[in-house]
Amino acid sequence: MSVYSVPVTIGVDEKRIAEEIQNDVEHQVINTITKEVKNKIFSKSYYQEDPIDTMIKNEVKRIVEDNKDYIIENASKLLCEKLSRTKVVREAVQNVIDKI
Repeated sequence: MSVYSVPVTIGVDEKRIAEEIQNDVEHQVINTITKEVKNKIFSKSYYQEDPIDTMIKNEVKRIVEDNKDYIIENASKLLCEKLSRTKVVREAVQNVIDKI
């Protein structure tokens, strides 16, 4: 049996390996925290509403309260326009005109 000696140089970039490990750990931590937050936000219990639903309901309620006068004014205009085109309203208006 023959034995040969071959010189081999192995280059190890410790800095790059440390950065790769750190990036991998960061991604794992971020993913874990994200999953926990999603589970907490979207979990429902018997006695508690979904937080997203509650937030949406509160925001819609606030918008309606802030714009109540504008909504009522425009809704009444649209209702008057729609009603004025109906046969029943035209007949009623004609009856009033005939009586005058």
